[in-house]
Amino acid sequence: MADNDWKSRLGMVYSTDPGFNYETDDEPEAETLPAGQQDLRVWLDRKQRAGQGGNRKKAAVLTPNELFQYKDRQINIKKTNLTQYISWVEGWYIFDREQLSVILDKLSRYYGKNIEYHEDMGSIRCSGKLDLKDNFDEVLNAVLNATSVHYTKKGDVYLLF
Repeated sequence: MADNDWKSRLGMVYSTDPGFNYETDDEPEAETLPAGQQDLRVWLDRKQRAGQGGNRKKAAVLTPNELFQYKDRQINIKKTNLTQYISWVEGWYIFDREQLSVILDKLSRYYGKNIEYHEDMGSIRCSGKLDLKDNFDEVLNAVLNATSVHYTKKGDVYLLF
């Protein structure tokens, strides 16, 4: 990678160099570019990166305050409020109508805790703002107080019911 390139949290490589070609073997779901950053060019085709042609339709330019989504080999870019996507940097987790299962999985990864729950809990939607500087039990209680879900702790495992 060149000096002005970096890898995103999705394993995608971005560049401010318009001559840089990028490819990925992953199928990421979404990435964002905060305000104040330069426009970025994203290439999703291996042949294109190697200078062997490739599918030019798989290129995208992401400008500030845009959300890049790549799913089922389709690119979608839309304007969005990035606060909920980049708030982790400031120690906040902001979510809007997010599935409880997604919230729990993110908290599990962030705090390094094992959380087990029934798949039906995934249909519960929550909105809120959590201070990630708080300890895990406080954060988990804040989320679950907004639902009818409770938990018990067995060893290092949080069992939700």
